[in-house]
Amino acid sequence: MAASSGLAQGDHARRSLSILLADDDAVIRTALRVILRPHGHQVEAVGNGREVLEALRLRRFDLVLMDIQMPEMGGVEATDRLRRDLPADRQPRVVALSGDAGPDDREVCRAAGMDDLIAKPLRARDVLRAVDRCYLTAG
Repeated sequence: MAASSGLAQGDHARRSLSILLADDDAVIRTALRVILRPHGHQVEAVGNGREVLEALRLRRFDLVLMDIQMPEMGGVEATDRLRRDLPADRQPRVVALSGDAGPDDREVCRAAGMDDLIAKPLRARDVLRAVDRCYLTAG
């Protein structure tokens, strides 16, 4: 999988990212863990936007993979709130997960403060490329 992500396998090992998965679908959360953990990333999962905000109050994450449509609070609202409420030095990168990745959705995500968007159905190479982009900017 690493070879298709754009970085060699050793590059992923240089920095393990702390990743929060936010999706109400348990199958998607499991698939993302299977994709990310072999690359050394620490992965925690939640099922809605309210849980995202609570997790971010308790712990720092480098990246949040955030479903757009979740119960209680969706990804756009959760991202908007975390961008307003968290200090700048605690702000994770946020990558939207969306079943519809058209131009309108991309603009809504950017306006909320999301950094990137991955279309569903998820493909391992797309997920790893988004993580690579986070790695390259996460310092």
